[in-house]
Amino acid sequence: MSVSITQFAARQILTNYNESLFIEAKFSESVSITGVDESTYLHLSNGGWAIYDETETAKLRASGSADDTFVFRYDVAPTDDSTPDLSVNGFYLGNAILNEGITSVPIDDRDVYLINATPDDRELDDKIELVDKVSIVGNTVTNNDLILP
Repeated sequence: MSVSITQFAARQILTNYNESLFIEAKFSESVSITGVDESTYLHLSNGGWAIYDETETAKLRASGSADDTFVFRYDVAPTDDSTPDLSVNGFYLGNAILNEGITSVPIDDRDVYLINATPDDRELDDKIELVDKVSIVGNTVTNNDLILP
């Protein structure tokens, strides 16, 4: 079985420019990474990019239950486009290597969901009624400028 990214989840539902959004990329199996630098990132649907965050990944993995997840930090710039449903266009390893040999990883689900409201969470918890997608307010003046579907 090849390694793939199965889902993306973020810690907040709405992010404004000049704020950071931490996006967790969950893989289909346990993964390790070496050779990480600024060329390891997620390209986002609104034109932004999220850089691999070693500190946040270490914190998540220290909990002992996330050896299949990496954390990426997206610093929302005023020039980034607003979107009511952030997704990931691509995962770029750059100089990094996964599991001592993997240099390319397919993405199964490109949408970025709110943590605890992903499709997997909905299967496990019938109380979750809505899949919340993450919204970005980029080159707007206020949150009111973002029109949700």
